Amino acid sequence: MCVIVAKNKGSAIPEKDVLERCWNSNIDGAGFSVTKGNKVLIQKGFMKFDDLYKALGKYSDKDTLVIHFRRATQGDIAAGLTHPFPLVQDDAKIRALSLETDCAISHNGSIPMTSTPACRKKFLNNSDTEIFVRDYATKLFEKPSDLKDSAKLQILAALIGESKLAIHTPEGIKIIGWFDEKDGVYFSNFSNAVYFDHFISIK
Repeated sequence: MCVIVAKNKGSAIPEKDVLERCWNSNIDGAGFSVTKGNKVLIQKGFMKFDDLYKALGKYSDKDTLVIHFRRATQGDIAAGLTHPFPLVQDDAKIRALSLETDCAISHNGSIPMTSTPACRKKFLNNSDTEIFVRDYATKLFEKPSDLKDSAKLQILAALIGESKLAIHTPEGIKIIGWFDEKDGVYFSNFSNAVYFDHFISIK
């Protein structure tokens, strides 16, 4: 079911053993987004943990960062289907392994509207998240200011059902759905990642 790890500037990047446990429960690839000036840099398509960890080594607690570990439930197991996805309609960009963008989206769960039998039959090799970002989220959020519109965010939350999102823009990270917090780092799925003695559920 994947796991999203999100941290704002000032919070420590999780230790290697924590990240490796996330990987071992979600072995179908990984990626991350990091704030870079007035853009967000997406780096994804890591199919080996060591490659991911080496890439993350360039960043520090000073960076705002979202890491996604994929467990493929729909669509191919492929580098281009790892998360995050840029908020664009262009197929080449949405599967690009390195890209600067205005908004990066990571997802955990199953999106009802793009997981129907009809949709799966039509888009057999695509993931539900890829389809949702490309065909629906881009229409809901047509300009950057739309990501600040509480009504649109409520619509987005309704559309994704019980699943979870991290929306990363140069201004920071918005999380939608239930995340668990440990030392300023937010995890979308503890049961599929790590186990701590104490954590706080947030919404």
